[in-house]
Order: sequence, then structure tokens, then C-alpha cells
Amino acid sequence: LPFSEVREGIEQNCPNADEWFWKIDEEPVASASIAQVHSAILKDGTKVALKVQRPGISELIETDIGILQSMAERIETVFPETRVYNPVGMVEDFAHQIRKELDFTRDGRNADRMARNFHDVSGIRFPKIYWEYSTPHVMVMDYIEGVRIDDPEAITGLGLDPHEIGVRGFHAYLKMIFEDGFFHGDPHPGNLLVTKEGDIVFLDFGIVGILGPEKRQHFIILHFALVNDDIELMLRSLEG
Repeated sequence: LPFSEVREGIEQNCPNADEWFWKIDEEPVASASIAQVHSAILKDGTKVALKVQRPGISELIETDIGILQSMAERIETVFPETRVYNPVGMVEDFAHQIRKELDFTRDGRNADRMARNFHDVSGIRFPKIYWEYSTPHVMVMDYIEGVRIDDPEAITGLGLDPHEIGVRGFHAYLKMIFEDGFFHGDPHPGNLLVTKEGDIVFLDFGIVGILGPEKRQHFIILHFALVNDDIELMLRSLEG
């Protein structure tokens, strides 16, 4: 997205941007369908990441959702056998999730919650959110420098053991799912960075999963049944 459009979005949502930022890099460090990320420096010298929602993206998404809803309804009408897959319900679920992603304050709250859950776990980090500079459409957070978690050569180049990093990341997800019941729902490699200090840093919290205690217990029993090759216990856990 041209920086002129990004700046327009910043000015619309952060009227005091000139008082907050000493510099904003015009070259994006990341770009996705909903937002673009630029590095910036606050007036106190702190380097941050500035996540800016694409102008007009909300209206575009609503148009696309309307098209998807129409298609799903037509599919179920013309091909009744597809109703078992619930196309209309799938579109409704997608619409609910994508609308939540448009609110960056939700993204920031999710990051804060995960940081609290892992406050006593070494080697796993979450970026700090600078709430005093953030809005529903612009989010300011720690700028994280690191390599992607799926790049073992780069990890080795930092003097780190890729296997140990992988195991630690796996254990982090076990904690999120089975202990906290609140987990990062978009774990593609671009959202997990490894720093030169060896920390794994999670990014982008627009999508999270929530599991209540009862459902977590069912999953634990299911895994226990799989490990012990207990077919009857597996069936009981799935029935629950």
C-alpha cells in the first residue's frame, strides 16, 4: 500500500501522531490483507511497530461477506445435499471472526492476556502494546527483531538449537491449549519469531481460540487414549 494512503489512515485515527512519533519508516516491514506494519520511533527514542489498518478494508470485507452469503444460500438451494456441510453457517462463522479482527483493541487485549499467562515462563515472549498510542484501527507495539521459526539455518546462525526452539514452541502451545484454554489461533511461521537471545516471540493476536475447562478435559482424555491405544476411552471422549 502506498505510504501516502498509510499516512492518511494514521492521521485519521491518530490526530496527535506528529507529537507521538519522531519518525515513521515509509517502507513496510510486513503487509497482509487487513493491515500493513511499519517501523517507527517514538519521541523518547523507543523503536516500535506501527500496525495500520488498510483504508476502506471494512467496507470491502462487508461487500465480500454479502457475496459469500449469497453464494452459500444458492449452493444450499441448488444442491440440497451440501446442507450437511452447512455452507451458510461456515460463512456466518467466517464473517463473525473477520469482523472481530478489524478491531485492533481486541488484538491488543489478547496479546496482554497471553503475556500475563506466560509471565513466569522463560523463553516465550509477547510484544508490549503501547495503549496510549493505539486505537481500534492503529496499534503500536514493541518492534521485534528476529528470524522466522521455520528457518533452521538462520536459527543455527544465531548460535541456537532449532530442535530446542521447536520443542519449546510446542510446549508453549500445550500450555495455551491445555492449561490456559486460551491459545494463539494463527500460528503461521511469519507470526513466530526467534530473537538473537533465543526467545520465541508470538505476533498477531487477531485470531485466538478459547477452550472451557470441560472441553479441555475431553481433549486431555482423547490424547491419553491415543497414547495408550485405548479405543473405548477414545470413543467416550469423542462422545463427550
